[in-house]
Amino acid sequence: TSPAMFARDMDPNRLGRAEHIIQQFILHKLPDDRYALVGFNYNGVILSYLTREPQTILVYFDYLNRTTEPGVGTNIGAALVSALRVIDADERITPENRGRRRILVLISDGDDTIGQWEDPINDVVRRQLKLYTFGLGTATGAVFPLELSPRGEVIRYALSATGERLRAKAEAATLRELARRTSARFFRGEAD
Repeated sequence: TSPAMFARDMDPNRLGRAEHIIQQFILHKLPDDRYALVGFNYNGVILSYLTREPQTILVYFDYLNRTTEPGVGTNIGAALVSALRVIDADERITPENRGRRRILVLISDGDDTIGQWEDPINDVVRRQLKLYTFGLGTATGAVFPLELSPRGEVIRYALSATGERLRAKAEAATLRELARRTSARFFRGEAD
């Protein structure tokens, strides 16, 4: 199994919950399991290609925790495209891995604000990959920081055009649909 993991730039409490979910996968790791990590907000970025070393993945949470400017926006399509690039790179480098069972795990604390996931999810379905989704947060939403100090304290919150603090809402409909289309499951992981 080679799951590619995602974690969106998010509120520190929810980022901690995402890290906990990924640690649970790693604790149940089989000897041949490999993991990759893709971070995303408005864009997707490959933080780690497939590895058997769980610590390699967890080190990137230190990086995410030190990010001082979380991005605004959630682009699930960009995350899926980046995850498929991880798989493509692995298959180019090691062609014998083409037949391996692969799963994707998507962890997000907000609704998809970009709406570019239709083509990438069709590619995921075509490749017969399963996409398990975890929705963090609540339906009422939570404010989220735009700038953090090096110690993780909020300096500035994301604001609307009217000056109100923006709220990230867990939008389960999209996450449920993505999991359903790949014959996988959606999980709610409240973390506010």
